[in-house]
Amino acid sequence: MKQTELQALLDRQINKGNVYNVVVGIQSKDRSIDFAGAAGRADPETGTKMTVDTPYNIASVTKMYTASVILKLHEQGLLDLDEVISKYLPVSLINGIHVYKGNDYSCQIRVYQLVNQTSGLADYYLDKPRGGQSVFDEVEQGYGPGAG
Repeated sequence: MKQTELQALLDRQINKGNVYNVVVGIQSKDRSIDFAGAAGRADPETGTKMTVDTPYNIASVTKMYTASVILKLHEQGLLDLDEVISKYLPVSLINGIHVYKGNDYSCQIRVYQLVNQTSGLADYYLDKPRGGQSVFDEVEQGYGPGAG
């Protein structure tokens, strides 16, 4: 299939059901990208077109990719799922990410807990920090991370 035909196929998907924009990459067996295309509007208010370089918030879909990479590293013997995350990340990066009732449990979080989402960490996207707004609220109002 030619690149122009692939792009036309993408363009035809817009406004079918709940599809308003799309970005697709097709990879050949040798792992080089043969086609990258986008269709639809990145911002319906301004009419800005979607491109392959448009930042795109995929939210929870990243969990699937992250878990796959972590399990692949475990399979290769490069990461232990039962190990605390401070073995792989600097303490300065993780200090204070899991404070409960005045106690910092950050250095007790294990890799498998992050993969299983049982670490006790807050939902970054929906939970509101003390005295602030959630990322979702900020994006909805158009001035937070991912806006514009």
